[in-house]
Amino acid sequence: ARLWPERTDGVWLYVEQAVAAKKEKPYRQRVYHVQQLDNSTFSSTILKIEGGERFFGSYADPALLDSLHEELLTELEGCAITLQRRGDAYVGSTDGRACTNAWGEATYATSEVTLTPARMISWDRGYNDAGEQVWGAVYGGYVFDRVR
Repeated sequence: ARLWPERTDGVWLYVEQAVAAKKEKPYRQRVYHVQQLDNSTFSSTILKIEGGERFFGSYADPALLDSLHEELLTELEGCAITLQRRGDAYVGSTDGRACTNAWGEATYATSEVTLTPARMISWDRGYNDAGEQVWGAVYGGYVFDRVR
């Protein structure tokens, strides 16, 4: 859901990720702040939400987001994604081991994103100190096709 459409400092998006059978309890909840840096580059800053549980289900009831304010957000340092234009796509990723993570045995996470007019591919993975993958898809990212 788009947050604060009156703001001029980029686009703010509220995002929930959940297993289809448990939409009421998302495993990830974030706010993305997307800004255009130049004519071929965008930045997506990722923020966590303090007390975010009260916003669960906002995809079905957007009025829940009326009490979401920037003061409740904390940037996930090192987790921003810079997207560069490549042909008709925008492609980007996090920077090496900069995005610290403590899910399971992970110590850092990586995210790779490809956006085209028809599709988004998102590949998130967690790694331990030895560089071994401990969570996330192994063979490629999740593919989301645009539905008209």
